[in-house]
Amino acid sequence: MNAKKRAVYSSVSYFLLAAALALTIFLIVKGDIGEGSRVLICALVCIAAVLQVHYLIHELGHLLIGLTAGFRPVSFSVACVRFSRIGKRVSLIPNSAAAGACEMFPVGERKLKGRLVFYALSGALFNFIFSAAAILCYLLLQPSALLLFFVSLAPLNLYECAAELIPAELPAGKTDGKFALDLVKGEAGARNAFAVFRAQSLLAKGCFSDMPRAVLYDVPVVREDDPAFISLLSLRMMRAALSGERGEALANADRLSELKEYLPPYEAAELSADCASVFWLFSEQEKAAALFSSAPAAKGSCAYWRIRAVSGENVDRETFSAWEKAIKKLPMQGQREWEMFFYDALRRSL
Repeated sequence: MNAKKRAVYSSVSYFLLAAALALTIFLIVKGDIGEGSRVLICALVCIAAVLQVHYLIHELGHLLIGLTAGFRPVSFSVACVRFSRIGKRVSLIPNSAAAGACEMFPVGERKLKGRLVFYALSGALFNFIFSAAAILCYLLLQPSALLLFFVSLAPLNLYECAAELIPAELPAGKTDGKFALDLVKGEAGARNAFAVFRAQSLLAKGCFSDMPRAVLYDVPVVREDDPAFISLLSLRMMRAALSGERGEALANADRLSELKEYLPPYEAAELSADCASVFWLFSEQEKAAALFSSAPAAKGSCAYWRIRAVSGENVDRETFSAWEKAIKKLPMQGQREWEMFFYDALRRSL
């Protein structure tokens, strides 16, 4: 997205936000309150805005509708707090570019593209449903402070709905509307993302050997800092390592070790651990050692325990026990296959 289009999106977004805030103030001041304190309602709405409740509702839409569409959750974050299913359960993500995120993976390939479009738009849909329900309840039921509070949250939710449906590519990534549109049109970046989702759908209950090579390689060329492209390279590296393809695995590990700077710290640490494991597997000990210092930032994950074993740091029964417990909690069969491969290899080597 060029600078001109981004400026237009920012202008429209600020206008919608200003309109939403003006309407919120109007509702609080002029709304029928019944019995209750208007000052208290104003305070509660301000607290809800500061806590970014409209983002929370948006991400809950992705989560709940994703579950009905056959997706499984990995992590859920709003503002600077991240809840994860694996690794560190609760963590802070200061200076996050995204206001919220819901990371899920699909199970099964059936109608995958349609499910992805539905999942992408589900957050905006939830914002709209919340706003419509609040407005209807306010119009049809007896006035009360509680109803006025909920209807006062409707403008910000409508703003979030509109802002995410406008197709745009921002520093934090594509809006939901942009991703869905690109997926339908077959844009290069969306095709890479679709390949990652398709691979995940196969690995949810299968192994890397079940995944056709074309899934990971029959994709267009995109920018190297594209998160989907980095995920594709990681999957290629894993598939090659498990298949014993030394050259392919090491080439991808070399490239990924240079691209990890584009990822958030925790994901970069996990990627460093994966690359170091591949270098160790194929006896590239110097390259593996160069990544040991960054990998422990993924503390609490399987990657953390694996890198401790690979580096020879405090390798004891406790390390393998903690690693084994972490492996059992992994949601994908393919992830468990990857970890058990190194788990068995390291046990044999020791």
